[in-house]
Amino acid sequence: YMLFTRSNAQDACDLQPTEEAIRTCNFNPNRKTAIIVHGWIPKLQTKSPVYTIKDKLLQEDDYNEVVFNWTIYS
Repeated sequence: YMLFTRSNAQDACDLQPTEEAIRTCNFNPNRKTAIIVHGWIPKLQTKSPVYTIKDKLLQEDDYNEVVFNWTIYS
């Protein structure tokens, strides 16, 4: 999982299911959280629709944006 916020809008934080990782990744439970799951994209690239959605949401508000990156499975 990758976490984006306004403070790390271009550099994803590798989000792991631990309290330490959540703190380190700047997750804020007081923010809205958006979860973005992409389909069968062979390689997640910055020009993909996932990044367009991410950027538009961060322009709208300071979300916790969790992006599923499962390109190794697609």
